[in-house]
This record gives sequence, structure tokens and C-alpha cells, in this order.
Amino acid sequence: MINKEVSLFIKACAMDSNDILEQVIHIVSQLERPRRFKERVLCLDNYNEKFIRQHCIGSYTELIRLSNILKKRGWIDRIIIAPTDIDVIQSCHLKWFGIACEKSHTHKGSPSFVHCWGLNQINTRYVLMCDVDIFVGRRNFEHDYLGEMLAAVNQKSVMSVGFNIPFPSDEPFHKYEAPEGGYVPETRCGLLDLDRIYKQFPLPNYLTEGSLSLTWYRSLEATQQKKGYMSLRGGSSSTYYAHPQNNLKSDTEFINIIRDAFYNNNIPSLQYGNWDIVGSKKLWSESKFEETINYNAINDDFSYVNKRNTRYPINMHRLEIDITYRCQLRCSNCSRGCTQFPVDSDIHISQIIEFLDSSFQQKRFWNKVRILGGEPTLHPNFIEIIEIMYRWFEKNSPQTDVKVVSNGAGKIVREKYYQIPELWRTESSFKDGSDPDYFDPVNIAPKDLSSFQNEDFTKACWVAMECGMALTPNGYFPCSVAGAIDRMFKINGGRLTLPKDTEDMQKELSKYCSLCGHFLSDNFLPRDKREKLIGNPRSKTWISILNK
Repeated sequence: MINKEVSLFIKACAMDSNDILEQVIHIVSQLERPRRFKERVLCLDNYNEKFIRQHCIGSYTELIRLSNILKKRGWIDRIIIAPTDIDVIQSCHLKWFGIACEKSHTHKGSPSFVHCWGLNQINTRYVLMCDVDIFVGRRNFEHDYLGEMLAAVNQKSVMSVGFNIPFPSDEPFHKYEAPEGGYVPETRCGLLDLDRIYKQFPLPNYLTEGSLSLTWYRSLEATQQKKGYMSLRGGSSSTYYAHPQNNLKSDTEFINIIRDAFYNNNIPSLQYGNWDIVGSKKLWSESKFEETINYNAINDDFSYVNKRNTRYPINMHRLEIDITYRCQLRCSNCSRGCTQFPVDSDIHISQIIEFLDSSFQQKRFWNKVRILGGEPTLHPNFIEIIEIMYRWFEKNSPQTDVKVVSNGAGKIVREKYYQIPELWRTESSFKDGSDPDYFDPVNIAPKDLSSFQNEDFTKACWVAMECGMALTPNGYFPCSVAGAIDRMFKINGGRLTLPKDTEDMQKELSKYCSLCGHFLSDNFLPRDKREKLIGNPRSKTWISILNK
């Protein structure tokens, strides 16, 4: 359902170039249910000098390139870039504040013109404005948060409504309210009534050293206090947001942890009642999920009932490289099929070199790369592959988070593993040799289940977003599990060249997700929150292929 009265307005600048892809996808996918916006607008600040509270250098060129990718993929409808013409800046400030100021930023360095001008480009009465770096949580995608905010903003003397912040799931609805003249309009994430705001023009402001003294929202706050208007706060705990302080943003791993936590309602209780992100990386990493999934609810006849709401985009800036399907363990429900369909299949060194060459030619930014298998240390040329990749990433992409994921089982494996650079090691995947009971039922094909007969398998699952695409001995795939399915079903659908980051691989998703048990779950759950999986559940399609 499209709401023709509301646009989404996302603000970004050059400092956001490192994670604008992940963030815009996160914001849009979390906010566009159950209502869609009439238009999704990305407003870019062309300022590229010294920022206040600067947390990184950023790249305006990269910001533009990635914004165009988002538009091409359909995540946004329009990109607007504030002009630099002095006459346009003066005219805009004259309209908003009655002052023909030619400076685009306030005397303290905060943007003024870009947001005022950007709001003037919006064609709806209401606009949900947000910063590109916010995190949005949804406990219930049926919750009509936008309808509730619209009802609140339509009350007498209301200028804007702030987006709700995190509270416990059983917290009662917070009535939208504010003292007369308050609160400050919530521009990090809030709904604005543009008609009412425009009727107050010009807003109060003054000059300091030739620049505007007040930001537009502080100027609007002054109008509220003078005329008795309000900006409300409140809402349901079903939908919420929070904002990271700039000092956190240089830690890409921490930002990824926080974003994933909001995707999955996996936020620590310390965050309740706070707009800004609070707590350490350790706290967020160890936070517990609010929900559990019982995979053993699958009946003998596989009449499994599950509702899939979330659409997960493939994270084209993360990659898993399955360098081999050799493995010394025989784990039940192995997602790579090393138990169900064992084979000594290895990636060729030339594939690794071609991948690195293609990454360089495409100027590809890799946020995260994982080297796995099978058991990666069992590849006959394991050390050589690691040396080639280590030299390349150290020279061309030192910011990429690269790890080798090993099961760590046995003397030979560990001896090889500890020959690699310490920076690339992680022991979180080590196994003790016992058969894991926390794997997903990968050998249940959703297409075999009656409740999934009309499913859109291009929705993918959390694996595509969290782990990213994959490179296997058979080529590139939407994810590493898809690569394993391709091998076992002999589909031969792997791409031989690195897909560009503008591609969505929809055809592959439709094919492989219909065969993958990961698709049964709408959200990722950590191991300690999963019901133990009993045995090796298989649906008819998998029984047929594995019995051949």
C-alpha cells in the first residue's frame, strides 16, 4: 500500500560513503512495511571540506557512485544534490529565514542550505526525514507506525512527530505528547508537516560572522516556543530507531554488529530509552535475541507453516570464498554438503588471482571477506592462497575485514591454521569434533512444502545479507549455500566472472532459495537460541537427489 501523502527523505554526505549502500538498504527495507512511501529521496550534501565531528575522510565521488547504484537497483527513486550557486543559496535562505545569506552552513559548521533546499524539492505534504546512519528495529512488520505518526501530526498545533526509540517489547503504547513549544523537531528521524512549517515563514534567525546562527530545526523550535506549536514524541515499542555517535563510526565491525542487531531485534536492554547507541561492542555482540525458532516443528509430512516477511538483499560488498569442499568432519546438516555429498573439489589459484584482478578493475569495495570450506586448511595450496590474498588486501584494501574460518579440529588443521597472519584468524568457528545440533535444516526444500507454494524466493534470507555473495570452485553465487546446492544438484549455474555491485542476481535467488532450508527462517538466531535439530530432516527433492 503506497501512502501518496508521505515521502522518505534520507540525508547523506561524503563521510557516509563507506556504508551508504548497507544503510540505505537497511532503512528502506525496514520502513516500507506495511505502507510504502510515494517517493524515496536521497539528498546529498556536496560539501567536502572539514566537517564538524568528523569521523572519517570520506569520498564524495564514491558517495555519488554508490548512490547511483542504489537508484539503479530500485532502493531509491530520486537523488537530489544541493547546488552551489550563490544566488540559489541566498534565495532559499531568504525564503526560509528572511535573510539572503550566501553561506551554506551555519557559523558552527552545521548544514543549513542543503536541508532547506532539499525539503523544497519534496512534492508531498508530509516527509519522513532521517539521517542515513540511523538503525531501525521492527518487532512486527504489520505495525502501522506511519499511520500512527500521521494521526499524531494532524493534531492541532503539531509541526512534527519524532520516531520512537527502543523500549521493552511489553512496554505499553506511549501517547504522542509534548509540552507547549517543545520538543526540538527530531530531524535524525521524524515526520514533518511541510505545509504547516511553510506557513510560518520566515523562521527566526540571525547572522554571526556572515553565516546563519541557527540550524533550520532550531529556528523552527524558536517558532514553536513563540507561537505555541509542538513537536511530539511517543509511539509503540513495535517500531523504533537509534542513532550512532560519530566516534563509533570508524569501527566498521561494530557498526555491522549494531545494524544486524536492529535487523533481528537483538538489542541489549541498556539501549532502552536512549536515542544514541549506548554500550560496548562486547555488550552488543553478546546480546540475546527476543525470539526463538523451533525447527523441529516440521512434521513428518513436512507441512511446515512459517510466514516469511523480510526481503533480504544480497550484500554485494561481502564475500565468502569456499576454497575447498574437503572436510575431515562429517557434521549432520552441513550447509556445504560435505557430509551428504563429499567430494575433493578445490578452487584453483587462477580463480583467486582472477577475483583479485576483477576487484581491482571494478574498484570494488569489500567490507568483509571470509575464507572457508569445507575445511579451508585442507586445500592443497592453502598457504599459497593466503599469501597471495594477504599481499593483495594489505596493498589495495587494508580496511577490509578478512578472516579464515576453520573448524580447528585436529593437529594438522591447527598447525596450518596458525601459520596464517594473526589478524586473519578467528577461533569462533572451532569445533570439538562432536556432531553439531545447532545447524539449520538445509536439506528441506521450501518448494516441497505446501505453505511455500506461492512464495517469492527472490526474498532470499539472512545469509545473503549477512554473509554476502560467494566464490566457489564452480564460480560466483548469491551466497555460499547456493554454491553448494549448485554442486550437489549439478546445476552448473555459477557465474565465471565477478558480478558487478550493481547486479541483484534475482534469477539465481529464485532457483537456489527454493531448494534451501535456510529460507524457512525469517531472521538469524544465534546458536544458543535455536531448538536442537534432531536427525537429518530431508524433503522429497533432497531425498531424490541424495539417493542417486
